[in-house]
Amino acid sequence: MGWSVLLALPLHHDEPADPTLLEWAKGLLDHLFGGGPWLMVAVLGILILALPVGVVVFYWTQHRPVGHGVPGESPENPG
Repeated sequence: MGWSVLLALPLHHDEPADPTLLEWAKGLLDHLFGGGPWLMVAVLGILILALPVGVVVFYWTQHRPVGHGVPGESPENPG
């Protein structure tokens, strides 16, 4: 694995991403969604906020308390 990383270094360029690929992806997204840049900001903002909220909701639905607040009591084994 070490040699493959060293041999791949000359194939990279100085920019953080391939400008041709970024321009193609931007054009494709603009064509698909048809909106301006604020639409993408809104969509990405909603996704960024929805992921943690979804994780918290999933956690709450999976970790419900078994009893009704009485230690050692459960619906199968009433105290």
